[in-house]
Amino acid sequence: MKYYISLFQKLKDIYESQSGQSKEAVLLCPSQRVFTNEELSLLGPKNITNQDNLLESFNKKRDISYQLNSIPISDSFWDINPSNSLFDRYREILQAIKPKKIKESLLNMDDEIESILFLKGKETKEFKEYKKYLDLLQDTINLVEQHLAQFDALISEQQKDLWTEKLFVLQTKTKLAYTNLEVKGYKSAIEAVLEKINKKSDLENYLQLLSASKSFFDIAEKTDIDTLASYHDISFVPYDFMKSESGWNKLKLSKSELENDYQLARKSNDNLPQEILSIDYDEKYITGIELEYSFVHLKRGWFNKKVLESEFLELPDDKQISDGATISNEFMLSAFPKTMILIKNLKINIDSNIDLEQNNSNQIIQFGPLVMKAQLFTNHLTKVRFVKAITNKDTLLSNQLNYKVSKANLTDAAVKIPLTKTIDPLVMQKANPTAFSRFSRNPKEILSKRSSLQKDAPANAVVSQFIIMPHFVTAINQTVIIPSNTKINIKLINKIAKEIPIYQCSVSILGIGTNFSLDIETNQESLATCKLPLGSYKIEFRINGYKPLTTTIKVENTNNMTLEYTLEPDEVTFESYFLIGMVCERMSKNPQ
Repeated sequence: MKYYISLFQKLKDIYESQSGQSKEAVLLCPSQRVFTNEELSLLGPKNITNQDNLLESFNKKRDISYQLNSIPISDSFWDINPSNSLFDRYREILQAIKPKKIKESLLNMDDEIESILFLKGKETKEFKEYKKYLDLLQDTINLVEQHLAQFDALISEQQKDLWTEKLFVLQTKTKLAYTNLEVKGYKSAIEAVLEKINKKSDLENYLQLLSASKSFFDIAEKTDIDTLASYHDISFVPYDFMKSESGWNKLKLSKSELENDYQLARKSNDNLPQEILSIDYDEKYITGIELEYSFVHLKRGWFNKKVLESEFLELPDDKQISDGATISNEFMLSAFPKTMILIKNLKINIDSNIDLEQNNSNQIIQFGPLVMKAQLFTNHLTKVRFVKAITNKDTLLSNQLNYKVSKANLTDAAVKIPLTKTIDPLVMQKANPTAFSRFSRNPKEILSKRSSLQKDAPANAVVSQFIIMPHFVTAINQTVIIPSNTKINIKLINKIAKEIPIYQCSVSILGIGTNFSLDIETNQESLATCKLPLGSYKIEFRINGYKPLTTTIKVENTNNMTLEYTLEPDEVTFESYFLIGMVCERMSKNPQ
């Protein structure tokens, strides 16, 4: 996590130099969060990808929306927590608000306005009729709300059909009640008066704002199921960051800059988690990093913080929105997510003397929480060697990768051991007892098991080899037998222009019925090479400018396999972004 924190510190400094708002908190995201173009574009107004299945598209949109609307619970870091969303907190506050000084404001109305609502201290006929039909309208809306709440308990299609028919009847009654309010309830005349009052009273202006905020949720949820999607809309600034490079900036950090930024992070008063800062070791194999970053602001049409900061706001005594400083889950809404800090095209430059054993299924490379390809690349101009981040979400979510990450916990041990050396467990225990205890408390037991495995293992198996990679690389801390592998040579061909190579195509390989996962890329000759154990695999090819291709193969023996696939050019983009941090705005202290 050391240089990941350095990167965050650098981006934080850049943002604060541009913004300079004291109410903002720039918070680290300590877990791997990757979003695709397709996912983020769903958040646009009425933007769905599957017209044939609106419910599926809406569910995807809601999922991404809840993730990006997660509110922070501390000033140490921000992370996704859909169960703690801005939607729910904002709605809870709106329901609890009791505006102040209503009676005082009404007493200050002039005679012209008062004669329409009150006559000699009593309500006029028009005002009574207005309130009567307004109550009837509210009653029908309540019936719709109760009916909607019954949907989850329905089982059979017949019950759902009856439910739908009743919903139609209730919505018709709601429209009729609204018409009665218009015609018999003097709606236009009464609301014209209320509009005049709004112009005369700051309180009434606040009431109008509060009413509009409440009605957005009420109308969407009680009368029209389809409009539920509207409060999952998020407008992005810059709006075109997914379509062009205009919103992106290049960043290159040397090793010395990474070290300096890490020391700044340690000295900062922003309370980064101590369990992360305590990881202090020399990542000597990293020589620098390169990436592109963007600060993407989130705009929500349904959220208005002015409603929560008015002098007329009043809440029950046991409720407090914020104290204006502390970010804590003890408050109703101490801060809300405002700006995403996104990065893409991450490259980790490494020492030229390092040689990664490509496609070793028992090792995993990480940069902080980000998982890198187990594959070396070389910049043909500068000759700098680097590894790249995996962006395919199927690979990142695979069981095998999750298993590896859960096992790969040697980075914080900071064991100084030469690369790819076979390590005796007793030496490991002596070098770092804490790390050793993670996979065995009994070194004699390990040695006994190792001897047994060596005796019974096939001749071509690698037995009990603890591969200690650079400190941004972690290895599974357990004794394993690596089965015989088959060399797979993959050749890609451009369907339209066969002579044009397909360079840097992502090749994601997932085991069928197993937890195997691997992510590599093609070289300048459209070739990709890997080694696979016996078994069946799903292979996915993804690259900008070509239609994606998914196929399956079966590896039945150890003979080398050569495979050719044709990709069809198409205007498709598969850009992926890592969310490294979130800028959250602190809410003001509750007005007294």
